[in-house]
Amino acid sequence: MNSLDWTHYQVFTTTKDKGNPAAVINLLKPLATKEQQAIAKKINFNETIFISKNSTVDFSFRFFAPESEMDFCGHALLAGVRYLLDEKITDKSSLNIETKAGIVPISIDSVGKITMYQHPPIFQKFESSIEELANVMNISADDIDSTYPICYGSTGTWTLIVPIKKIETFKKMIPQNKEFIHILKDFPNASIHPICLETKTKEALMYSRHFSGALTGSVEDSVTGSASGVMGAYYEKYVAPIQSGETTSFLVEQGYEVKKEGFVQVQLKKDNEQLHVSISGDITFVSKNNILI
Repeated sequence: MNSLDWTHYQVFTTTKDKGNPAAVINLLKPLATKEQQAIAKKINFNETIFISKNSTVDFSFRFFAPESEMDFCGHALLAGVRYLLDEKITDKSSLNIETKAGIVPISIDSVGKITMYQHPPIFQKFESSIEELANVMNISADDIDSTYPICYGSTGTWTLIVPIKKIETFKKMIPQNKEFIHILKDFPNASIHPICLETKTKEALMYSRHFSGALTGSVEDSVTGSASGVMGAYYEKYVAPIQSGETTSFLVEQGYEVKKEGFVQVQLKKDNEQLHVSISGDITFVSKNNILI
């Protein structure tokens, strides 16, 4: 058996026991997809990221949940870029990262802050049963805020945005992830992302949880990057639109129910009616490890 090095980061936090974990592996030689999947299952984080060199862009990133490959994962991508900087594999102030969801631009400022620019947001109406949707989260349909729409959204990967009236409702949520595939008929592999305009801290504008898709092998992401971008775009589209030429930024908070709370900085800019979404946040190194393969 061979040993493979991997690095553990906690994303969207300044401490080693909060935020969202990501395992980063720099591939010095190619590994088959089934080998990458087996490694991700053995590490058993919600996401493991594999980095390889690319002749047309800066790097290629692949993302694996314990049971399936993901096209894109925001927090793991940020962890991967942090690894490249920490290991001095690159010193560029901008990068283009190839993912299965497309090319993702990255900027790094003078103090090392990493900003990820997401794909233009798209939304689609949810047309399945609201009662059944509420049931798979262990809540009542009355807990859902009908002031705003339930809709699928994507800036690279699909999630279902579900507006919730009261923050106290989040405590009783128990997702039945395997049932999502029967409810999310348009995007059966999508995650579910309940959101609320009530928050625990005065610094945050929005609150959320994130329940993993049916085929991922995980239950909940503690603090999510890509879904926070969708959440920010949803806020601009349905709650507080901005005008062309305007910019805004705010914090979203997540992870309290699993005692892994963290904060995501969402930046929005509208240019000629096109909304541009980017996210950033703290990334904390935890440990270097190895795994037998």
